[in-house]
Amino acid sequence: MTQIIKLGGSVITRDSATSPFDAVNTARLARELAPHAHDTILVHGTGHVGKPFAIDHDYVCSGLIGANRKLLASTINSALHRLNEAVVDTLCRAGIAAYSVDPAIHFDQQMMNFRAADFGPQLKQLLQAGRVPVFFGTLMPLGNGEFRVFSSDRITKILAQNMAPDKVVFLSDVAGVFDRDVNSDPLAQPMPVVARDNLSSMFADESDKHDVSGGMRAKIEYAIDIATHTKRCIVASGVEHGLVTRLLSGDDVVCSEIRP
Repeated sequence: MTQIIKLGGSVITRDSATSPFDAVNTARLARELAPHAHDTILVHGTGHVGKPFAIDHDYVCSGLIGANRKLLASTINSALHRLNEAVVDTLCRAGIAAYSVDPAIHFDQQMMNFRAADFGPQLKQLLQAGRVPVFFGTLMPLGNGEFRVFSSDRITKILAQNMAPDKVVFLSDVAGVFDRDVNSDPLAQPMPVVARDNLSSMFADESDKHDVSGGMRAKIEYAIDIATHTKRCIVASGVEHGLVTRLLSGDDVVCSEIRP
């Protein structure tokens, strides 16, 4: 029973100029994931590693880095790979046989599908061998010398449409999808079910405007598409201690179910 677990950038990074990788929370997540990592594909976002670059260099809206900014693209690419190395190393220390997979190599330039037809079977072989593939948000080099942001949510969608997993879990810094501001309303509860017909009720967070991947709204739109390729799609907290253990053990947890 294959599952895809997306570790949001907000749960593996923190707002820190000196050390944006959240080693403590990532290690806790790794420990909770370890007993349930069999037949699992992991994807992680870039969070506070990727967002400052987009804001400082003004490509939040376009997601595009021009061909004349080669050094910038290389610097960003290096930072994103270092984050992935930190995540994979943390997973390995928790006993998970994590295996880094670069989406820029294995997905097509249009960021719509796998680059090669045999990549899906190769992924299945990795899973059968007990490995845990780890994908990550990155930059896709284009044929004209430009680079485009390749979001981890889009990567998760492509994986789901090719692998038809039994379950897809989005772990965020909130407990699900809300119809009100959780920061101003302490009684706010996640919407139990989110689908295309009630998506307009979702709270519009101003911070989404500063997220090159579109923030929570874009994530949920991807999740709704993903829900057509899996038996169950969930948005849940990646910061609540013990929740991942309970969720992957089959217990009921506070979350939002995403449906087509």
